[in-house]
Amino acid sequence: MTGDNQKVYRWRAKAATYSNWPVLRYALQGNTVSDAAVIIGSMDPCYSCTDRVTICDVKTHKEKTITKQQLEDYAVDRKHSPLKD
Repeated sequence: MTGDNQKVYRWRAKAATYSNWPVLRYALQGNTVSDAAVIIGSMDPCYSCTDRVTICDVKTHKEKTITKQQLEDYAVDRKHSPLKD
């Protein structure tokens, strides 16, 4: 979403892995343990996509990678930017 100044103020990225995780328990049913690697690999999992995010400040060109938990904590308290140390 963009605001009055045409800059993005809200954006949600969703990796395909998020949609595939719930289906995994059904895909694994009735198969052997040795099939698990092929089944999981076929959904092209991106573990890093589900665990962390990189935040970029376009004005200062500063960026920082934070975990999902750090992002959730920031979303709740909103006291300081994750880019500030």
